[in-house]
Amino acid sequence: MSFAEAPSAPSIFRICFVCTGNICRSPMAEAIFRTLISRGGYSDRVSVGSAATGDWHVGEPADPRTISALAAHGYDATRHRARQFDPEWFADLDLVVAFDRGQERTLREWAMSEQDRYIDPDAWGRLITPREGSWWPEWTRWLVERSGSKVATPDMGAPERGLAVLSDAPGTYVLQR
Repeated sequence: MSFAEAPSAPSIFRICFVCTGNICRSPMAEAIFRTLISRGGYSDRVSVGSAATGDWHVGEPADPRTISALAAHGYDATRHRARQFDPEWFADLDLVVAFDRGQERTLREWAMSEQDRYIDPDAWGRLITPREGSWWPEWTRWLVERSGSKVATPDMGAPERGLAVLSDAPGTYVLQR
């Protein structure tokens, strides 16, 4: 991460704006936000950068239309060079701003450790030790290892619509062979 301040400085709040190519939206946000931080006297407490989810513009300057639009409003992005977001930056960043759902999905995927990534049921089945009987205890153990604190179970059924509770969770179907 090549933000101006050293990553070890604990009092710096680090922000990274992320778009697809890092030549339009994210460098525009970076330039504006950096100026606002400076004008507000927070340059010693806030660091801002930008990056892309894709790598096809790495090393290129911001799009000329971006530079022109920023200049028309008193902002400068002429020194900007596109770079791709590095998942290792998550550990040092306090805020990552994605500009659309596609970038958000990519960043969420990158943010997860290998252990926390989604795995399909067949892959999960290959990871566990097979046991006689229900798979539910093994599934519960696996979920507990990867989950946050417990929350209350929501009420089941919908009596107001004539739908009674069939049985307690997880239901009898998980005990069937």
